[in-house]
Amino acid sequence: MEVKDERRELVDEDDLAVPWTYEDVDPFTPRIRNFKSSRKTHMPNNVKTSDGTGDPEDHLKIFQAAAQEERWAMPTLCHMFNSTLIGAARVWFDELPPESIDGYKGVKAAFLAYFMQQKKYVNDTVEIHNIKQRDGETIEDFMERFKFKTGRMKGAPE
Repeated sequence: MEVKDERRELVDEDDLAVPWTYEDVDPFTPRIRNFKSSRKTHMPNNVKTSDGTGDPEDHLKIFQAAAQEERWAMPTLCHMFNSTLIGAARVWFDELPPESIDGYKGVKAAFLAYFMQQKKYVNDTVEIHNIKQRDGETIEDFMERFKFKTGRMKGAPE
């Protein structure tokens, strides 16, 4: 009889038909982490990943438009947003305090607070002319710096 119980526990634990769940504690509270979303949930093709180097508001606007179109429940919104994070953004998310995110508003606010320095800022495009090659700077280094500075300017011509 005891052998059957142990065997039953072993079978339940290794039941391959049971959906896999992440067992480690993550930044989501249990109500978000344990929400059962539809199996038909998928990420629309226009939603790209974010590594934290781009404009965080651009990423959120594209993501939120897709979420609205897909009509995701709030916990699904949290999980789907999490799946868009790679690189430094993934590291940031994984280092959030356990169970500190209880909704999409929380993850959105934390994301913006952390990555806001990457936001594209509005500059007079005349400022482009003030980016000069420094003494001793190679042309390659200058071009890299130029691309970085102008890449963060909204309205800068290609």
